[in-house]
Amino acid sequence: MNYFLKIEESYREDLSFIPYAVRYKLDKLAVKISLKTWQSFSLADRKKLFALPFEDEGQELFFFNELKKIVQKNFLPKSEEKLIKKPLEEGNAFQQGLKSHETLAALPEELKNIITEKGYFMDDEKWSSKWSSLGLLEKYAIKKWVAQGKWAKLNHFLNEN
Repeated sequence: MNYFLKIEESYREDLSFIPYAVRYKLDKLAVKISLKTWQSFSLADRKKLFALPFEDEGQELFFFNELKKIVQKNFLPKSEEKLIKKPLEEGNAFQQGLKSHETLAALPEELKNIITEKGYFMDDEKWSSKWSSLGLLEKYAIKKWVAQGKWAKLNHFLNEN
């Protein structure tokens, strides 16, 4: 899952923004770091966090521990302020959905309805075909954009794919 979306091409080399592959890892762990904190990491550290595998609980724990080490290296003694553990909200379907990859296997009906309300009309067969052709990272990005109301990014993505 360590690849870039087309929308990320402009910062692929310097990783000046947090790539969606890393955002996915952070969200799945319910951890938040600011863009300013991310940009304070060395390029080598940003590349390391991007490249680390994240397929099972052991790899997730390793990623989290590496992130903590990088934050501590850069921000001691105030490292606790830079790494914020987000509470997993009971009613937050987006965060709950990240707890298992299976929830991204099919286009959730509520997500399809929201996207359709914004003017993206496809019949059920086209939706299913489009959704199943996407990788996990693309599905994650679409769910995140919809949850945050970032329609311009969604529009750009749907038009280029």
